[in-house]
Amino acid sequence: MAFNVETVDWTFSGQLAVIGMLNTPKVKYLLKTGNYSGYAGMFDIGLSAMRRVWQNNEATWSMFVGCGVSNCTFVGYAPQYMNASFSLTDLFQPDFSFRVQYDLPNPNTLVVMPGWFSAYASLTLAPIGLAYRPGYSYIDNYTGGRELKDYLFTTYRTSFAWLPRVATELGVSFNLRSGNRIGLAYRWDYRSSHGTGYWDFDDARHQLVVDFVFLLKKN
Repeated sequence: MAFNVETVDWTFSGQLAVIGMLNTPKVKYLLKTGNYSGYAGMFDIGLSAMRRVWQNNEATWSMFVGCGVSNCTFVGYAPQYMNASFSLTDLFQPDFSFRVQYDLPNPNTLVVMPGWFSAYASLTLAPIGLAYRPGYSYIDNYTGGRELKDYLFTTYRTSFAWLPRVATELGVSFNLRSGNRIGLAYRWDYRSSHGTGYWDFDDARHQLVVDFVFLLKKN
């Protein structure tokens, strides 16, 4: 789920993603037997703002720069690992964004709205951040008397470290006569814990995004 609020020069964005996963060595094995080796969930929240910093005289090419914050929480459970079956990772990162956009000119010079087609490419980088990760290679069997919450608050550690994240997006938009817009984009998002714990956490996502933008006020 995502939202965008746009003005002439500013774009404010927010997103919330909830992802569920089943862990299995082979997809075919899962489909045939219905068995799996574990399950996991991911919660991803992001907020960002971008401002137009340049536009050519024909108003066809524009450049935007901006910044934002994101927080990714991963919770996993794999029974086959027994006393290390539970895992939790939380990565909080500030990021910086750059975007190039092309707007097809409107043949009607009396209309302020752009033409029917726009295309853009964006790049988001987050070099550093805060990581909340396991501070152990394995734990005692938490089912043997101690509660799981005791380990989360006593054996996990918080690190301010190099946490590389790269996100790229390529998209096109079709501007309707009503002022509304329909868009289609491909997004690739990668982030890594970069050795902040005894085991690495790497996440790469390929997303196909369809968005609808509605004009709330006409000039």
